[in-house]
Amino acid sequence: MAKLAYYQSDLPLYLSVDKDILTKKDAVTKWNQGQLDISTLKQSLRQVLSHQRLIGADICGMPEECPSLAEQLKAEQINRQSDEKIAQTIQPYLKVS
Repeated sequence: MAKLAYYQSDLPLYLSVDKDILTKKDAVTKWNQGQLDISTLKQSLRQVLSHQRLIGADICGMPEECPSLAEQLKAEQINRQSDEKIAQTIQPYLKVS
């Protein structure tokens, strides 16, 4: 991400954030979890997006089906909180013409 922060381009950027890069504390997904915490992701996104023209973005990564309703609801709550934090970070940089 540090290298990307200094890459400037006149081309528009479409960003896709896959939550499986995040720790289990910050996201619950069907795939192997990463080691990135949400604060570091937000900081990295701000660095990169300050030099880019963002035209769209998506956030993906859903929890697999949990054995109990309580676990499923908890996983969905964790993901929803991360979705909101990521979206709030990206939104100010979104440039639509």
